[in-house]
Parts: sequence; C-alpha cells; structure tokens
Amino acid sequence: VRELAAYGVPLGSLRAIAYLDSFTQLRRLCVHGCGLKTMDVDALSHCVDLEELNVSSNDIARVEGLRWLKNLKSLNLASNAITSTLGLHEASTSLEKLNIANNRITSLDGLRRDDGLEWGIRHLDARGNEIARFQDVRALAELTRLESLRLRTIDDDSVISEETNTVCDTGSYRLTVASLVPWLNHL
Repeated sequence: VRELAAYGVPLGSLRAIAYLDSFTQLRRLCVHGCGLKTMDVDALSHCVDLEELNVSSNDIARVEGLRWLKNLKSLNLASNAITSTLGLHEASTSLEKLNIANNRITSLDGLRRDDGLEWGIRHLDARGNEIARFQDVRALAELTRLESLRLRTIDDDSVISEETNTVCDTGSYRLTVASLVPWLNHL
C-alpha cells in the first residue's frame, strides 16, 4: 500500500488505523476530517518513505512529532485548531509544501530553525489565520527557497475574503513582504 485515505471516519487518532504498522511503503496518507485531536505521527515512524501527510479539517491544536517523518515533502494542516507554528522546526528540510491555512495561528516564528539547516519550503499557504503584525512574519526570511506565499484570499470580484490575515490590511503589506522574501515569485 502506497496511498491511504480516510475522509470523515471518526478515528480520533492515527493509532486507530488498523494494521498501520504494516504499511511500510506508504507514501501518501490523508486523514481528513477524522476527529484527530493530536498529531500522533510517531505512529508513522515505520513509514520511512512517507512524502505527503494530510491531516486537514481535524481538531489538532499543536504541531508535534514531525521529527519522525524524515522524507516528508507535503504537509497539510489546514482547518484545525492550531494556534502556534512551534513544532514545525522539527520538520525535515525536504518539506516543500506547507498548508497551515484556516487555523488560529498568530505568528510564523515556528519556522525559525535552530539547527542551522536550510528549509526546502517552496509553497506556503497561511491564509485565514490571526497574523496581525509584520514582526509575526519575519521568519519568512528564513525560507530561502520560497516561491509562493498565500496570506490572504481575494475572490473573483477582487474583494478580500475572510480568509485574510489582518497583517494584509496594512498599506505597505506587499512591499514589506517583498523586502523580507525578495526571491518570492507569487504573493
């Protein structure tokens, strides 16, 4: 088994997935809307080839345990109850795509690495959070490979939607972000 998906199944925990430890070649796992309360990803430590993890639309409050996922390239934590990005620093530098949209995050400080390694993140979606100040996005400067950043959503009528962080309402928003991340291709 290389891909496994569960949508809306009331699991509560990754450990509730029957025979999970036998899926040693698992590359993609989607556990969307399954009532997960914690990121008990240590249950995936045997999945050494896991590249994509989607735990969106759950009740996860903290990012934790990412050190177990050495080859993770895509992480979707959207629509949870996460208030802090602390714990993301444990993610592998192979992580390229990170979706933390629609949580309660107030700062991106958890993206600061203390191990001296360089992030591989190229795409970051952080819209729909509670980021209000530029000092709360300064960690973006550490994402030297970042190509695409979403901090707000504009609908088809060019109206900014509710999925916008209040920092985006500042008049110098685009210029300030461009000075923090001058290599960015899409904002």
